Amino acid sequence: MTKNEERLRAKTFQLIGEFIFWFSQLEFSIRTRLSGLLTMDDSLFDIVIGPYDFAILCTITQKVLVNRYPADEKAIVLFKRCHALNTEARRSRNMGGRSRRLGKPPCLTPAIKPEMVLR
Repeated sequence: MTKNEERLRAKTFQLIGEFIFWFSQLEFSIRTRLSGLLTMDDSLFDIVIGPYDFAILCTITQKVLVNRYPADEKAIVLFKRCHALNTEARRSRNMGGRSRRLGKPPCLTPAIKPEMVLR
């Protein structure tokens, strides 16, 4: 492996780690927001919200937000972006088992930050 390939590989792993960090922050922010919208006791947080995968979590949170704030178009746009991010992340994950040259992996930096979810 050449020095350039080693640097590219290291940068790729760094970007993957950054993506995982921001994605998990976003997911936790959405979970926290949903819990607050439902005025749920903290002891029920993991029981009620914990089993949702990211796509279901986004769908439920969007529906609750739109129900609570019907004129909030930002929620619809935000969660469409979350679903697109989830789709791209799943596609990238599925490519992981295939042999491919190291290039910039798709979708390593989320286009959505956790602060966009919390108001």
